[in-house]
Amino acid sequence: MKRYRAVMKIVETGGFTRASEELGYTQSAVSQMVQSLEEELGTVLFIRSKKGVVLTPDGAELLPYIKNIYHAYRELTEKRKEMEGIQNATIRIGTFASVSCHWLPGLIKTFKEKYPLVSFELYQGDYTAIEQLVKDGSVDFGLINPQAVGDPELKTIPLKKDPMLAVLPLSHPLAEHKKILLEELASEPFILLEEGSLSEPMESFREHGIKPNIQYIVHDDYTIMAMIEKGLGVGILSELILNRADYKNLVRETEPPLARTIGVVLRIRRYSLLPAGNSWSISQKNMENWEPASKRGMEKKNSFRKKLNYGGEKMGHKNLTTLCYIQQEESYLMLHRIKKKDDMNQDKWLGVGGHLEEGESPEECLLREVKEETGLSLTSYLLRAIITFVSDTYPDEYMFLYTADGYEGTLTECAEGELKWIPRDEIGGLSLWEGDRIFFELLLTDIPFFSLKLVYTGDHLSDALLNGKPLALPPAITKVPSS
Repeated sequence: MKRYRAVMKIVETGGFTRASEELGYTQSAVSQMVQSLEEELGTVLFIRSKKGVVLTPDGAELLPYIKNIYHAYRELTEKRKEMEGIQNATIRIGTFASVSCHWLPGLIKTFKEKYPLVSFELYQGDYTAIEQLVKDGSVDFGLINPQAVGDPELKTIPLKKDPMLAVLPLSHPLAEHKKILLEELASEPFILLEEGSLSEPMESFREHGIKPNIQYIVHDDYTIMAMIEKGLGVGILSELILNRADYKNLVRETEPPLARTIGVVLRIRRYSLLPAGNSWSISQKNMENWEPASKRGMEKKNSFRKKLNYGGEKMGHKNLTTLCYIQQEESYLMLHRIKKKDDMNQDKWLGVGGHLEEGESPEECLLREVKEETGLSLTSYLLRAIITFVSDTYPDEYMFLYTADGYEGTLTECAEGELKWIPRDEIGGLSLWEGDRIFFELLLTDIPFFSLKLVYTGDHLSDALLNGKPLALPPAITKVPSS
């Protein structure tokens, strides 16, 4: 993964020298990493010129996949630590200045007292940057005003209200007022804090039909306080940052009063970063004490469009499949495989899915296969597991297992078999693969995500491992010794 990280750091810093300094390698080592990856992919990723280093067209196209591979590997490492019960995970948080300075340190201190081996990485930016960090998987979650989040794939959880207050020079004529009208602030030279996709003061001005006299746009709260202290204008800042400020300014409530919401943003499908039994929960009640609690979902992962080398043999997309169980009330859509000739699944009942095609992510494959086999378009689905199939008869296979509870369209005839809605309590009586029976039962539990390895000898299940640990086979399955 060092090569992928090196590419990302070069893009972030704009050059090999700066990237090597931040990574702690020599520039020659970083160059060799990039060259090795370029040779493997059969293309050039960067153009080096007097103006600096920029991505080639191929590099720009491959960068999202490189990021996905790196972040997926990082999560795999954290998951392995979790399964082993090692509480030394790294939690990455996107945040903004006032929270990272005046709220987050206390929360981290409390958390570290309970989990001293857990480490933290903080990434600071404005609302837009924080949302993007969450979207591309660079951080596990972000602290943000939920109103600033526009992506429907992201989940927000409000935590607390933070009052917004007027800030004026000591000698300002409005100093005698206990509360400052928004109209009065708007007529003064106004210093606006640039916060990305949302500005709470500007939203309030617009809501009341007020156009402020903006003279300065600044990215740092402390710079604004210094400018106000020198009499350059007035502003509106959060109480959180003003409480610890040493600048000689006046602070007054506004009329009408203003406040912003501080909350958490995270991708809907993320999994716990902490060891089993101590998974992470974020709510308004327990955030004050930074308590570990309930579950999180697994992040979506994209498939690379070329064969990739994960430190071992190359794995093509034909080894990757998807399978989905679509739910309608208490029934699931099952496919009885009875139409296709020479079908290894002949007469078995399965969910819906198939092999990834070149360039597809698991989600793209899922949506395509469901549409082709059923005529339905999924609107709500969740990655629940990764299944590893090992067999002495067939090639190894890695399957992304989904459940879905939302769809549009009308069910159509399938060329590979008959589609039927089967009540949940009747599925156990169908002709299922032995391994399918195991992971379907696991899907009915409250386990948010799991990894299951199924080992077949011939057509019989000989071994199973759940999250890396041996799983007792059901009594109906006779364990076949591996040869």
